[in-house]
Amino acid sequence: TAQVLHLFHLFAYERNGVGEPSVDASADILFMLSQVVTCTLLLLIAQGYTLDQTKDTEWESIKPLAAVVALLHVVLVGHGKMRGDHAEKHHENEGVVGWAILIVRVVLYLWFAVGVGAQKRSGGFRLQPFLHRFHFAGSVYFLSYPAIFIITQVFAPYLRHPVMMIGLVLMQTAAAVWLSDLFLKRGSYYELSTLSSSLLPGGAGLSPRKED
Repeated sequence: TAQVLHLFHLFAYERNGVGEPSVDASADILFMLSQVVTCTLLLLIAQGYTLDQTKDTEWESIKPLAAVVALLHVVLVGHGKMRGDHAEKHHENEGVVGWAILIVRVVLYLWFAVGVGAQKRSGGFRLQPFLHRFHFAGSVYFLSYPAIFIITQVFAPYLRHPVMMIGLVLMQTAAAVWLSDLFLKRGSYYELSTLSSSLLPGGAGLSPRKED
């Protein structure tokens, strides 16, 4: 949806030289919120949600913080839009806004890494292979924005916007594909998680922690 709105803004810009600022702002906010949703899912699993039945209420404790993080991202994007275009702004997350988002992502990554580390220590042998893959994939996601943002600074000003946008779109698309595969397929995550502990046919009815 965010990319469709952004394309609509670009087509309007081509026609009238101004575009649709409200549509462009909505696209940026929706795109940022999609990243916040992905971060929240990764953090929940890192804290043991769906991996340990005793932590399936973890969402209730993370929900307020997720709302604050989402609000912070919306405020940062809105602040960047309110500043408008200027000579030193080469992409939407230029300057203070970009650095603020970078700091938030690094803090979220540290929280993620601590959570996965705790799961590795308390989880059984069966969880270890999945947690190692999950730790790697989650780390790539959380650190991709800081990496893309910093690498973008190396490019010429006129290249920064396309490099930043292409990098972020590829990052979010890869994350969406990976998470879809994780949740929708009955792979290792499904077998180890509490999702398999159902009353439906094929449900194992066992928490992975009980087999340690």
